[in-house]
Amino acid sequence: MLTEIANFCDLNLGGLALVEYAPLPWINTAEYPDYVNQVGNIDQDITFASGDWLRCPFLLPSMSWSEPFVESPHNGHYEPQLGGITPNLRPEVSFQLGRMKNYSFILRIKDRNGRKWIIGHPFFPLRLSYTLASATPDGLAAYTLTWKGQQKTASPGFLLPA
Repeated sequence: MLTEIANFCDLNLGGLALVEYAPLPWINTAEYPDYVNQVGNIDQDITFASGDWLRCPFLLPSMSWSEPFVESPHNGHYEPQLGGITPNLRPEVSFQLGRMKNYSFILRIKDRNGRKWIIGHPFFPLRLSYTLASATPDGLAAYTLTWKGQQKTASPGFLLPA
């Protein structure tokens, strides 16, 4: 069982953005919302076979999300990428990140305008990569995390409370 990275950040999450992530095996894919409404939102909840959303804090200015469309002979695809810096190197976090490399994920985020998004899909999940550094240019001992994937459509909004 994975443990959310937020568990290792004490109680002071001020100045951090939280990304929610779910390992694909935890999601009830048989009941995954296959309907995106006419304005690009999922309006039914994502259910879990086990577990729930896990949280990972990012330093606010470091969090970025892009989703470029890449043309191809077969109509192209989107390449979502979400990343950021999680501060404070710790053995427990390194251990969890190492375990997370064995999973595919779906993410739930809230952007800087307060809009909620689902990134990834059971057929097109995201994979995690990370680096750790004890001396970044700004003096942080931190992890740089990046979730990447490919999907046929742009990421939908999410209308239910998160």
